[in-house]
Amino acid sequence: SSGQKQSKTLGNVVEPLDAVAKVGADPLRFYLMSEITYGKDGDFSWERFESAYNSRLANEYGNLISRSLNMTKKYFDVIPPASDLPEVRACVEGCVAAYVREMDGFHIDKAVAQAREIVAFLNGLIQEREPFRMAKSEDPAVQQELSDLMYAVDEAIRVATHLLWPVMPTKCGEVLQRLSNEADLDVPLAEACTWGRLTPGAPVEKGPALFPRLG
Repeated sequence: SSGQKQSKTLGNVVEPLDAVAKVGADPLRFYLMSEITYGKDGDFSWERFESAYNSRLANEYGNLISRSLNMTKKYFDVIPPASDLPEVRACVEGCVAAYVREMDGFHIDKAVAQAREIVAFLNGLIQEREPFRMAKSEDPAVQQELSDLMYAVDEAIRVATHLLWPVMPTKCGEVLQRLSNEADLDVPLAEACTWGRLTPGAPVEKGPALFPRLG
């Protein structure tokens, strides 16, 4: 803890159930599985935890879910027609393959990093393509581009969420429910992560913030 071995004498022991009561089980599981190498000693402090939570969960994943589902709901009300943006699909399929390899080797932190790679790619894509500007255009071609983009983003979010589900089952289950994809939790991971399983025309829920910032 903060660079020192935890001991009752030092008074720096962190009780897991106390941490769960403070922040919830999913964020704690995420920290332990992504910031610490499985099978080895790791360092925990509330400062390190809060930094990882705010940057990786609140800013990266949570913010992506919030703005993407909000835009989908606002512009289309439901999941738009299926599309296949090659750059998005290539990123997703490459990360899924790497995730499987890392999980097979019990490199859980590196597997989680593959899901985060998809999230980072999508955040960059939204910043680059600016779908909120595309939505203002009356050009049918631009509107088609917007539809293709939002389906691809939502589909990639779906896959990344399936990859994160073993680490954060409650929160990821909620995201899949918002995407009307929770039924895929009952199928094998390889099948669930196949591109194109998001159902066009299915309801989309915006919902509250998944990971409100700490501090």
